[in-house]
Amino acid sequence: MTGSMLALLTATLGGISFPVHAVSHGQSHVISATDEFGPEGLDGLDGRDGHDGRDGKDGKNGKNGKKGATGATGATGATGATGATGATGATGATGATGATGGATCNSIHSAIMGSTQLFAVVEAGQIFSGVRSLDPAPPGPTTWDNITTLGTPPDDETIEGACDATIETMGAEAFIEVTTTTGDVWQTICDVDDGTDPTITCTDPWTLIVPQPTP
Repeated sequence: MTGSMLALLTATLGGISFPVHAVSHGQSHVISATDEFGPEGLDGLDGRDGHDGRDGKDGKNGKNGKKGATGATGATGATGATGATGATGATGATGATGATGGATCNSIHSAIMGSTQLFAVVEAGQIFSGVRSLDPAPPGPTTWDNITTLGTPPDDETIEGACDATIETMGAEAFIEVTTTTGDVWQTICDVDDGTDPTITCTDPWTLIVPQPTP
């Protein structure tokens, strides 16, 4: 259709033709089957693009994947700072008393009887008696006897830990006293011959002086 005129189209259905009226400005016109159609009209303009459709809803989260294999052990970390000093522990029990050590005392004492000199000596815990002649001068050689143990077994007596000794004379006898590291005081009496070749003979066992001194 062009202009202001509405053409009458003829439709055929089942081999039957029937007129179609067109109306223009209040008038009707009948087109017969023998009328020719006019030239084909121009194509219409393309319509506008439609609006974009709405975004679809987010899909559901998928299931968690399987746990991966354990990774390799990491490197050793740096050494930490030194901790604070712990509290002092309780005092331990007192240990057993150790064995008595060897004597370390040394002493010497002498006495004069006429032309004879007598000695009582302690050396490293051992006790010695000594004698020498003073005439003629100079003094002659000294004779020493170890008297740490005196007496006849089984009645002999041994001094343990001797530390100091003294000697005094009375008549033809010499009195020798000894103190020990444990505080005991012992005594023996010896016979003295102050002749040309003097001697001192100690045979009596050591005996404790009674009573013992008390600090």
